[in-house]
Amino acid sequence: RQRQMCIRDSHEALWKALTNYFGNRLNLPAGDVTAEVVLSRIPQNNETIGDLFDTIEQRRYGIDSNMGSPKDEMKQLLKTLTATLKQCERMKL
Repeated sequence: RQRQMCIRDSHEALWKALTNYFGNRLNLPAGDVTAEVVLSRIPQNNETIGDLFDTIEQRRYGIDSNMGSPKDEMKQLLKTLTATLKQCERMKL
């Protein structure tokens, strides 16, 4: 049970990192940061960004993955999020 809470907290932290980054980068209030808004304003990496929004949001609400252990998926999500945000940082908007 404690492990589930830790994983849930980790997904929440990933969500905050994702939405805070794009909120700051695109000058959006926190409540306006959605996948649709971000994808309409980011010219590249649309598929990866959309997948990140979808997957992290699903995990936050308890929809489990069929792809291995939650710990392995968390590591992969963090790796993908980090790489994607670094790429977005280099983009001119």
